[in-house]
Amino acid sequence: MISNVDDISIGNDIVAMDAIDAGRTMLPVFYSRILSPDELELYSKKDFPALPFEQFVWLLWSIKESVYKCVKRQNAHLNFSPQKIIVKQLKQSADPSASYHSFVRFNSTLIYARSRVSDKCIYTLATNDPARFDNICWDVQQIEQTDHIHQSKSVRSFVIERLQHYFPGDNLLIEKAEAGYPILVRNSTVTNLPISFSHHHNLIFYSFLLINA
Repeated sequence: MISNVDDISIGNDIVAMDAIDAGRTMLPVFYSRILSPDELELYSKKDFPALPFEQFVWLLWSIKESVYKCVKRQNAHLNFSPQKIIVKQLKQSADPSASYHSFVRFNSTLIYARSRVSDKCIYTLATNDPARFDNICWDVQQIEQTDHIHQSKSVRSFVIERLQHYFPGDNLLIEKAEAGYPILVRNSTVTNLPISFSHHHNLIFYSFLLINA
């Protein structure tokens, strides 16, 4: 069964690499708005020999966006400021489900993230409880229409279809909290199920916490 957990939060983000401007990403005037000097020092060809710099920039963007969504669930008044979300450690992973593991400090909060990087996309899952990564259900899907309305409708339908496996026969809706994050409404009752989704260009991505182990 799925448990509603008050003290656990998650967030996610996805970047479609064929929709970014690699040349612009390489310009200091662009990446300096995302990366701190300390974060720039994390990148080196020695540590990440196969990771082009533009992928590194968008990897950290994806991590920071995911962390922001994770913390936003518990602090509704936060505004997104990439420079205030500091990636403290970034390591390649032997885990086939994640290319990179990272931990991030946002004010006094420590958040953990796992990311996948490919030529097609970069996506990240973040949570304040690293023991829960195995309990997060997630998936990525490609869509044909890339306008915002279709992206939003598609990702909601995508996650509801998956949730229906765990709540068979229930009436499920995805609504938006006043702070902007998604909430699951089950049989007209608002739940506190940690859920997050994102979309970029022709890709949509959902995640939710599965089991209270």
